[in-house]
Amino acid sequence: MTNTTLSHAPAPAPPTLSARRSGGTLWRYLVVRFVLILPTIFILVSMVFFLMRLTGDPITAAQGGRLPADELAKRVHDAGYDRPLIVQYVEYLGQVFTGNFGTAVTDGRPISDILLTFGGATLELAVYALIVALVVGIPLGMVAAYFRDRWPDAALRIAAILWYATPVFFVGLLLKLVFAVWLDVLPVAGRASTRTEIDLSALDHPTGIYLIDAIRLGNLDDIGDVLQHAILPALALGFLTAGIFLRLVRTNTIATLSRDYVDAARSRGCGSCGSCARTRSSRRSSRSSP
Repeated sequence: MTNTTLSHAPAPAPPTLSARRSGGTLWRYLVVRFVLILPTIFILVSMVFFLMRLTGDPITAAQGGRLPADELAKRVHDAGYDRPLIVQYVEYLGQVFTGNFGTAVTDGRPISDILLTFGGATLELAVYALIVALVVGIPLGMVAAYFRDRWPDAALRIAAILWYATPVFFVGLLLKLVFAVWLDVLPVAGRASTRTEIDLSALDHPTGIYLIDAIRLGNLDDIGDVLQHAILPALALGFLTAGIFLRLVRTNTIATLSRDYVDAARSRGCGSCGSCARTRSSRRSSRSSP
């Protein structure tokens, strides 16, 4: 009777109410964040419009004192900046939400063309910096949580504060000084070398994202050159976000490690990954034995 009872594994417990609530809370959080995107964009766009109008119209701010008064007044009238402010605001919102960003005051180029020309570089750098932030911030945040209130935790928290507080341009200058000037192992500026720029310019319908264009060419030298030029900017911008990720991961990991189920697992011998693996192995062997 006793052997029969021990040979059967206990049935898995159904999900607890707290687990179901935590899953629902995550989805609710994501839905709320997604719904708040449009109001946030609307508020930011409105703030930009009215703050820009505090100093007058953009044409007068950019060209005032450089053009005769009659020519300046003609340009202001042609752009519609002499109309009531509420009329300009409604038209501004309509143009923004339809993708019409107008033309540049300096050279008359459409803003959409400028975004297509230089937006690829910004997007590419943002992706590189995000990769650096994830690779650096998440593991170090877990290490800081594991060594909570000990010297590794204190050192990593100080590093996170320094990464977040130090201006990006200053970090960029230091990285250039060390790796481009003193060590001379990385390029000092630019998105690619002149040879790679010439190769990419011959590509039909370029995307503006150099890594994708280099992959389309299939030239490993061009791919390596593009990545080599992206290292220093990605590090300079990525360390800023890595400091934020480190603190967030540390806080959430400490909160998770203080949960009741973690304490219960530790009481069963799961003090580390190795002990957990040994405990699970021993349980499986005991359940399979007659």
